[in-house]
Amino acid sequence: MKTRIFIIMASLLFYVLPEANASKSLTVFAPSSLTTFLTPVASSYESTHPGVRIEFSFSASTTLSTQIKSGAPADIFISASPMEMIGIARGKNFVSNRVVLAIPKSSSITKMTDLNQTITWIQCAFEVPCGAATKAALRYENVMSKPVSFEPKVSNVLSKLMAGEVDAAFIYVTDVLANKDKLKAIEFKNMKAASTTYQIARLKKTEIASDFYRYLRSKQVINFLLSKGFKPS
Repeated sequence: MKTRIFIIMASLLFYVLPEANASKSLTVFAPSSLTTFLTPVASSYESTHPGVRIEFSFSASTTLSTQIKSGAPADIFISASPMEMIGIARGKNFVSNRVVLAIPKSSSITKMTDLNQTITWIQCAFEVPCGAATKAALRYENVMSKPVSFEPKVSNVLSKLMAGEVDAAFIYVTDVLANKDKLKAIEFKNMKAASTTYQIARLKKTEIASDFYRYLRSKQVINFLLSKGFKPS
């Protein structure tokens, strides 16, 4: 009898233990402009939560919004503007960012109107937050030239500028600060128009999603993002 009970208990442990030791994971959809900053944030969280794995899907906010509306599994969604949150969830303001004209440190460009000269420059497409902010801020500048391309996301714009493919580009100030050894920035006359507010929403009510959502909105994480050039929302 005792032998039978032991065998039954051992069998139960065989099935229960793998479940207890299974790693927990969650997926965060976030704009590409947060790639450099959220990666270490997630690593810090994972280091104090053994068995937890944070997976990111970084892209343009409009692309992520479309994917989520089409059924893509996301536990948390961060958008680079409130517009992309419409139809998905009631987002909470997270942080804000500003678009600037970024140029190499060696560049002779000193003001916005220099773009009217023989200079190649690019920006984000109008449909994405960085492009919408650029369009709004350029209304206050006397820039008559046109970009050589409209990129689908800000990471593409940054990559082409860093590769020397263009002379100047409109990107977020946080991207300039993250590459301050190679880039410098020229601000718009109306920096309010060049600003965009990021929003965050928890899409699934699992324990791990709720906990990481609270962590992202904690003073510790917000202060880290502010130290990297973001502004309070």
